[in-house]
Amino acid sequence: MRRHVVFSTIKSSLTPKLGFILFIWTTTKDSLRSRNVHNLIIDKLKEGTFFDSYWEALEQAKYSNYLIGLDAFLVLITAYDKLGLTEMALRSFGKMWEFDCKPDLLTYNAVLNVLRHEHVCMVDVTVYNQSVCMLTLAVYTQMMKSGVKANVVTYNILIDGLLKHDDFQSANNMYDLMTNNGISPDKFTYTNIISSLCRAKDLECALRNACFGLENKQALSPRAQGPGLDGDQRDYNSKLSCN
Repeated sequence: MRRHVVFSTIKSSLTPKLGFILFIWTTTKDSLRSRNVHNLIIDKLKEGTFFDSYWEALEQAKYSNYLIGLDAFLVLITAYDKLGLTEMALRSFGKMWEFDCKPDLLTYNAVLNVLRHEHVCMVDVTVYNQSVCMLTLAVYTQMMKSGVKANVVTYNILIDGLLKHDDFQSANNMYDLMTNNGISPDKFTYTNIISSLCRAKDLECALRNACFGLENKQALSPRAQGPGLDGDQRDYNSKLSCN
């Protein structure tokens, strides 16, 4: 069997549950895994009517002694997140251990991203401080204790969530933790910080961060460069265009 066969079989399946079982079976087979199939399952789940069928497929796979890969839960977490169903996304994460699945870096980052989206939805700062912040810290702590090392994406998610609530001190502490752990900030780190400083009307500090980021070339992706203006400069100019 090949990847395109898996994709076409799942897409044309008259019974979604059978397609889900096939997908779950392939999650531990690198030769059959593909981004197209991953996105196809997410799109099906996003329709909102197939979550029960997917959970049934997971249970059936479990009791059939299938090895279940992390992608089986990553699609659930992502689909619930895209529908704004934060609680269900977190429950899916919590049930991974019942299926002998231990989260990896990609999974932890996905869960932290769910909580970052929840930051945006929170209106009551007190609720934010007492619930979402604690949940985020708990996930991050569990990640560290399990031996999964955070990368720049992890810290960007955490910093962005803090900055969206103008918690500059905590964001600065997280930035220091990132660099102390030997992880260099990238252009997303700097642009998030600059954007938040602009919102806070601290343009002088934003300019200092922009200049520092431009000097720190190894932290910035050359892929954004284009004719006439460095990608780095475009990123920072766009963030400094605030009034």
